[in-house]
Amino acid sequence: MCSNPFIDSRPTVVVLDANIAVRSGVEALLRTLPTHVAGFASAGDFLAAVDRGMQPDCLVVDLSLPDLSVVALLAELKRRGRSIPTILLSGNSEVDSAVEAMRAGAITCIEKPYIARFLLEQVAPLVDLGAAAPRDRPA
Repeated sequence: MCSNPFIDSRPTVVVLDANIAVRSGVEALLRTLPTHVAGFASAGDFLAAVDRGMQPDCLVVDLSLPDLSVVALLAELKRRGRSIPTILLSGNSEVDSAVEAMRAGAITCIEKPYIARFLLEQVAPLVDLGAAAPRDRPA
């Protein structure tokens, strides 16, 4: 059964992580929130979905994407006129990269292994329909 966007207005959270085990775990955790969850192994796959009309409300992104840096991804989204709240996941204490990504617009950085409750606390207010920013906020 397909969801009808006029009836089902749950926000969409996208998980970007090349590691399928991590990505699947984060997706399962986020499905405990009233959201749609989509996962991608690369920034290129995600941007292709955006080109096809995907409008995520929040991104949870591994700091070490295989094909594009998070800074470059955020810059590309900005170039397209999209500003999506972004939470970083870092596995290697990549402080310089995390700081650079936060200067580019990421909201926070959570170190892996993350504490599930903390990740949910960071995502939940970003997808709250009463408080969430519009999907196509100007950059």
